[in-house]
Amino acid sequence: MIREKLQPYLKEVPNVTVRTSNYKFSVLGEVNSPGTYTTDAEKVTVFEALAQAGDMTLFSVRDDVQLLREDSTGIRRVYHLNLTQADVAQSPYFYLQQNDVLYVKPTKAKVRSNTFNGNASIWITLLGLVTSVTSFILAISK
Repeated sequence: MIREKLQPYLKEVPNVTVRTSNYKFSVLGEVNSPGTYTTDAEKVTVFEALAQAGDMTLFSVRDDVQLLREDSTGIRRVYHLNLTQADVAQSPYFYLQQNDVLYVKPTKAKVRSNTFNGNASIWITLLGLVTSVTSFILAISK
């Protein structure tokens, strides 16, 4: 369209190159610095995006990184990437697009440890309370 609009004003057929000056993407989940990032690069790979987010933590699932992408019709889809396979670079989702979201899932061990830690403090508090009440009752009964 730009070429057609310029053609009447030029003697030769113009060459038109369109580039995005910057675009944003988000990296969430088990990475060291989750957040939204902008870049001036023409292309950003999944690995480059993860590097900008400080890399994955030890508790990340590397064989199922999820890419959330909205297509031109506004439909959001989730694509699963196995970063442990060499052929991930051949995937059509290897290069990020504007507003892509990468989500790195936590391992089951990480989820379990977070659940246990939250409940453990409650149980320790209750155990201390029961011990204190029992000691108080025993002291009164003597």
